[in-house]
Amino acid sequence: MFIGIIGFTLPRVLAYLEGRQHRDQSLASGVLPSPDGKLPSSSRGVKLPSHMSALYGPFWHRRARLLLVIGEPDEVTAIAPGLAGAQWLEGEGVVLLWGGAAEEAAGDARLERWRRLRPRRPVDGIVWALSAQQGADADYLARYQRQLRDIARRLRWQAPVHLWEVGRSEWEQPATEAAVGCTLAPRAGPAQLEGRLGQLLEPLREQGLARMQADNRHDFLLRLAQGLRDEGINRWRRTWEHLQRSHGVMPRGLWFSLAMPGAGGTAVHHWLPPPAWRGVLADRHGGRPYGWPWWRTATAVALGLVAFWGLGTLLSFAGNRVQIAEMQAVLATLDQPREGDEQLLALNALVHELDRLDQRARHGVPWYQRFGLSQNDGLLAALWPRYEAANNRLVRDPAAAGLERQLRGLLGLAPGSAERATRAREAYEPLKAYLMMARPE
Repeated sequence: MFIGIIGFTLPRVLAYLEGRQHRDQSLASGVLPSPDGKLPSSSRGVKLPSHMSALYGPFWHRRARLLLVIGEPDEVTAIAPGLAGAQWLEGEGVVLLWGGAAEEAAGDARLERWRRLRPRRPVDGIVWALSAQQGADADYLARYQRQLRDIARRLRWQAPVHLWEVGRSEWEQPATEAAVGCTLAPRAGPAQLEGRLGQLLEPLREQGLARMQADNRHDFLLRLAQGLRDEGINRWRRTWEHLQRSHGVMPRGLWFSLAMPGAGGTAVHHWLPPPAWRGVLADRHGGRPYGWPWWRTATAVALGLVAFWGLGTLLSFAGNRVQIAEMQAVLATLDQPREGDEQLLALNALVHELDRLDQRARHGVPWYQRFGLSQNDGLLAALWPRYEAANNRLVRDPAAAGLERQLRGLLGLAPGSAERATRAREAYEPLKAYLMMARPE
């Protein structure tokens, strides 16, 4: 019982101590706020890998989700305050990475930096923050479509894109208690988007009226429903259609919110996901490879070699099986006592097969039998004794008996007779053949 208590409590004590150690390291390095809420002066110099290792251990790549946020600095600051300045924010296992604005000079170096964090799957999603006015600007949309294609090409990863429309308000309004928007299937078209947005109109109107009855300043949801009904749905339908036509861009969701207040008194890189982010964070579609990275090419080559070898093995198996079956039929004919030429024809087929097997043993078997299943040498060794026995029974023994009869007939003639003298001259060849059969060496 005492051992059981130790086994139950020891892992929990070690986990608690490890968590305290990671938290102390985070406090010391400035990635978490101190108890008095003051910001360490060195917090901006913290590196993301060391921060994640301190919080989640060496295998943080498997536990954390990385989201790349792009857009103009004002819009990005509206949904992720402090991200543009800090370059990255982390909270509850989610890391926001600053992707920059379109055609930004430092964008390439920044993307390469983020790609090295997790090369095989650099990001789990892309969040594009924009305003309603920017969403109606064709030039603005074209520039960011090029940026999305460039991101997919440089990261070699096609991540789902969540569009986030940032609304404006002349007065302060509290944040919504839930995410406002929708997530669509990976290949959903403009018609599906139009249908989902149409389904949001009535709930938004009802919730907006309820909020305004409590406080008439809280008009965001009601104004959003009105804007979508007037021209917002058609505008987003066109934008969605253009994005789907862009190679390497995979639109996934559309969200709406007002600007979010900054979280004062926290470390530079600390982020607490607000309720408006729940829709994006609930999406677990991590994307797919873009193009053919080296590991995908290596996998395809390996699978191709395995498939080729498997087909070759099947072909070799079939060829050897047919060859063995034919020889079994020949041997069955030789083993059965039959009259006529059937056994001689079978022996002739066996001779031809032995000649072919010997030729392959000296010069190599055909390519379609070189997949580990060649039975050439084994078949040659197994058929040779059967050939010797069949050849002796069908050819050598009858020939020897005939020669012996000729020689015995010669010996039966009277000595000195003319017939014996004549046949003696003719007996040279039979006697030579008989001696060669008796002593072939």
